[in-house]
Amino acid sequence: DGLQLLDCDAADLGEDVATLNVADLTPGLPYFLRITDYSDTAMDNEGTFILCVEELTEISLCDNLTSSACTGVFYDCGGPDEDYGPNENVTLTITPPQPTGCVTITLDYYNIELNSDAITFYDGPSTSSPQITDVTGGAFGTPNDGGVCFVVQASSGSITMQFTSDGNAEFEGYAGSWECSSGPCEDLGDITITDTGITDIEII
Repeated sequence: DGLQLLDCDAADLGEDVATLNVADLTPGLPYFLRITDYSDTAMDNEGTFILCVEELTEISLCDNLTSSACTGVFYDCGGPDEDYGPNENVTLTITPPQPTGCVTITLDYYNIELNSDAITFYDGPSTSSPQITDVTGGAFGTPNDGGVCFVVQASSGSITMQFTSDGNAEFEGYAGSWECSSGPCEDLGDITITDTGITDIEII
């Protein structure tokens, strides 16, 4: 009916909770929820539900921080508009309430100095936990390039992100979000890029 879909989710098999993470809503505007069910016999189901609305936790990572929230957003110490600082060594540990089958962090963007600055992820509550992966600058082949939509998953029930910088140069930084689920982490798979024959276009 002319409405725009913002998010859609279904409860995991055997679970009775579905979670939507919707950002950038406009205060004062009406928003609509559509609740549907499924039955393999095509029979109508009836029941009740509870709607819980929580404001996302928003963190500027200037100190070592921990959160038990199941969802949230974060920025480097400069916030959404400023660069990060020199000689930073800060961590963010996410430990949602149990049971948690997967904790996912998504870097919406990151632009940090190549090699000297890094974001490292650990599967657990500290930097002593097993390392999952790390990122630095030069994501697209040149030292000043950044990256987008970098997804990291932890299956231990908590995840730790550490950011370190030297005193040489500071860049735009990073921003991202996290969420948790009761089900196991899904295989993200590989991205396949198909050559469509698109060529460069001169823009006047």
